Amino acid sequence: MNLTDCCTAASTLLRNARGLASGSSSNTRRRNTRRSRHSLAPADILEPRLLLAGDATLDSAGKLTVTGTADNDIITVSILAPSNSPRQTQIAINSSSFSFDAVLVKSIHVSAGTGNDRITVSPAVTIPCSLFGQDGDDVLIAGSGADQLFGGAGNDTMTGGNGSDRYVLEPAAGTERDTVSEADDVGVDTIDFSSLTESLAFSLATSAWQSAGTGRTLQLNARDRFENLIGGTGNDTLTGNALANQLSGGPGNDSLFGGLGNDTYLFQPAETPETDFISEALNAGSDTVDFSAITDNLTFAINTNAIQPSHLGRSLQLNAGDRFENVIGGRGDDRLTGNVLANRLDGGPGSNVLVGGDQDDIYAFTQSEQPASDLIVELLGGGIDALDFSACTSAVTAHLGTSAIQTITAGRTLQLNAADRIENITGGRGNDRLTGNSLPNTLTGGPGDDSLAGAAGNDTYLFADTDTAEADFITEDRDNGIDTLDFHTLHSAVKVHVGTSAIQNVHRLRTLQLNAGDRIENVIGCGYGNRLTGNALNNVLQGGYGSDELIGAAGNDTLVGSYGNDILVGGQGDDLCYGMIGDDTYIFHPAVSPEADIIFEPADGGIETLNFTSCILPVTLRLNTSLVQQADLYRTLQLNSPSRFENAVGGSGNDHLTGNTLANSLTGGPGADVLEGGPGPDRLNGGSGSDELRGDSGDDLYVFSSAVTAEADFLVEQANAGIDTLDFSGLSQDVELHLGTSAIQPVHAFRTLQLNAADRFENTVGGIGNDRLTGNALNNVLTGNPGNDRLDGQAGDDTLFGSTGSDVLIGGEGSDIMYGMLDNDTYMFFNAFSPQVDLVREISDGVDTLDFSALTAAVTARLDTAVLQNVHPNRQLQLNAANLFENLIGGSGDDQLTGNTQANIVAGNGGDDVLTGALGRDILIGGRGRDQLFGGDDQDILISGFTTLDANPGSLIQIRNEWTSGTAIDSRISKIRAGVGTEPVALAAGTTVLDTPGETDNVQGSADTDWFFCAPDDSLDRLLSETLDVL
Repeated sequence: MNLTDCCTAASTLLRNARGLASGSSSNTRRRNTRRSRHSLAPADILEPRLLLAGDATLDSAGKLTVTGTADNDIITVSILAPSNSPRQTQIAINSSSFSFDAVLVKSIHVSAGTGNDRITVSPAVTIPCSLFGQDGDDVLIAGSGADQLFGGAGNDTMTGGNGSDRYVLEPAAGTERDTVSEADDVGVDTIDFSSLTESLAFSLATSAWQSAGTGRTLQLNARDRFENLIGGTGNDTLTGNALANQLSGGPGNDSLFGGLGNDTYLFQPAETPETDFISEALNAGSDTVDFSAITDNLTFAINTNAIQPSHLGRSLQLNAGDRFENVIGGRGDDRLTGNVLANRLDGGPGSNVLVGGDQDDIYAFTQSEQPASDLIVELLGGGIDALDFSACTSAVTAHLGTSAIQTITAGRTLQLNAADRIENITGGRGNDRLTGNSLPNTLTGGPGDDSLAGAAGNDTYLFADTDTAEADFITEDRDNGIDTLDFHTLHSAVKVHVGTSAIQNVHRLRTLQLNAGDRIENVIGCGYGNRLTGNALNNVLQGGYGSDELIGAAGNDTLVGSYGNDILVGGQGDDLCYGMIGDDTYIFHPAVSPEADIIFEPADGGIETLNFTSCILPVTLRLNTSLVQQADLYRTLQLNSPSRFENAVGGSGNDHLTGNTLANSLTGGPGADVLEGGPGPDRLNGGSGSDELRGDSGDDLYVFSSAVTAEADFLVEQANAGIDTLDFSGLSQDVELHLGTSAIQPVHAFRTLQLNAADRFENTVGGIGNDRLTGNALNNVLTGNPGNDRLDGQAGDDTLFGSTGSDVLIGGEGSDIMYGMLDNDTYMFFNAFSPQVDLVREISDGVDTLDFSALTAAVTARLDTAVLQNVHPNRQLQLNAANLFENLIGGSGDDQLTGNTQANIVAGNGGDDVLTGALGRDILIGGRGRDQLFGGDDQDILISGFTTLDANPGSLIQIRNEWTSGTAIDSRISKIRAGVGTEPVALAAGTTVLDTPGETDNVQGSADTDWFFCAPDDSLDRLLSETLDVL
């Protein structure tokens, strides 16, 4: 390099480093964003290492050209996504970087130079990239676009990305060893030898090193990663693999060997005479010979292994006449002949003759660009054959029932060799008019407003998804075969009624009109939920994977639900219903003439229900038999199994419903019904009317609805036959129920109830009213639900749930668990005659009371502990927390009662009691007897006697609420003396606060200011400033 060249190069380098524009005005060069740590001195300009500079330019068409240096380059292409600015395409060349607005970049062209280079494209780059390694041992790594990788001279390593990549292998300059790698199942990738002139033998089915032209060996990373292979201009032998390959031999006498996939053999026009050979294994995919690039007239048959001149300059031989399924013609006037396989013959443009074979053949047509006349020849009985116009954009008019020449589209006529050879037809994207013949036809209109006429035969009208609004019309003659609307390929819900000729919206963007409401028999729905309605014919309605509603109307119908929670309505006639998988419901309407229905369910098919709600006549149904049974006056019914159906709903008559061994739900309806549950855990709901419910041996649930007229229900349970529950949760009236009696009892407005025994039913659930629920000698679970409820467990180890409302919970005899939950709850205890342990559970809400007032034995109880405590003989008690209970009421014995940190009401009642308030503003009421009161460390009300409010905890809580308010103590005392609460209650000495004469009490306040109610003979410890009301 002379001095002038060096200066020129240095000048260019300096200009690039400063970010100045160079080249034509249509190019843009962005600023170099990485600066050198040293400034450029004059001597440095001639330094060889600084002359090795890369560049990146973006032209107006969006092509980003990246050029490396003559040194060993590291070039990366990536995407930057700053939080507050547009995405950037970043190019890094060694120590330099360039950034471009990613929206402007449409393609990237990277040339590395003559060194041993590494080009890496980030997976975030999805636009097409062309990577040129050029000379040197290069590493090329593609991104996620459809990339091209040119290794160039040297031993190159090329790795594809997520897109469909092409690896271009050029003639080797010397001895080269290249490797190509692809990930599994990523894109459709191509090995391209089209620039080679020598003969080539290469296989996609091996990962071993193999010769790839003069001077080059090539290794693929796996034998199942590359789909397509393009040969050069020599006599090539190309072999595919198990994937769907596209093999293109190019010029020369080529031999192409497909693999197990659906392979395509692609041919270009022959510039010189050549003879090609194609080989396929038997039953190795559906394979295609593609002449679409040929412009000459073509004659080709796939039913022979003889050498045949296919078109100008080319002869072609197949290895067998029964290995290739499909042929695509060229742009000339072609004659294509099929074989014994199921063929697809696509003549392409031009006037073509298509000859089918023995199997199901498809004749495909493209949009005509020039006048063309086609002829189709089919054998009689030669499979189920179809005309496919789906590639046509203009309107198609085609009739399968004529052998006359017919105009199909503008510029194309078609003639069939007979009127009874082609069964199916698919229209194009225009407004098509398709007519069948006497065979069973499948007519597919495709996009557009199509008119379809099936003619004679069992015809199917097939519908596909549409992206634009369309209106289709179907014409069928009366009694002209069994015809079907088929929507199974759709991806949106279908709603269709074959009993109307009105225009109907059948699914998203499509309307449909039938020429009459009594012509179409069957409907097949899609997998996204269907409402399919039949007509007076014998319909077959088939749902899909979604939850379907199938309505048979009149006729002997077959309903098939498939997957999903389906509703099947047979209607009038002898119907066959298949619910299949999912929770299915079979709905029956009143029968007005004899009919016989059959219902089929698979094992473990879901929770199934037979619903007779609309029936007026009495229904008699047994779920435990597969015999034919007389379900009502006109209807017989047969279930396929005695153990597949769980639920039944009766009608308005006096029904008799019997379950089976499953968990049944039987619902009676308005009549006087008899429900028998069977051995499983059953749910019995008699509905309105005087009902008899029999639960049998499982854990049964008896559900009651509101009664608006007088009714009397009777419940029957066996001894020791499960855990049974009476459920009134749906009622708003007050419920009063006693499980310990077999007498008739009024349980709520308009309903009496009788249990068959006093020891058969364990549990009760109340409604939202103020309920009074009483257990029996069994282990009961009583649930009050909302409302001010009273729950009385009686004997047994009971569990009581109070829910919301101010509830009273009485465990009774036995070891009980009581949950008061929200609001002001009271737990009442009675004398225990045998050892028992009670657990009381509360949450931080309301003012809650432990009430021992019914006890005669001495009580020792503390609210400030959650450990198990012995409260009196035979009873232990545990609270769930030491600070959730506020009030404690003693009995007639000598009690020791202790509060906690809350504001407590502690009342001794009878006996010589010791009451301790602890922390909090407490109210201590000694009651009758010689009592000791210890107020604790806050402002307390200490009453040595008793009050007239003791039996009413709610009134005392009103006093407590005022006493714990934030006002001054004098104000609180004044208000309580005057009366507080919505129905005012007061503490007034001699009126509501009284003394027990002759009994001396010991009352001790605290260091804080207390309010005393004491008699003159009481022992009193108070400060002179504290308030004393003398009793």
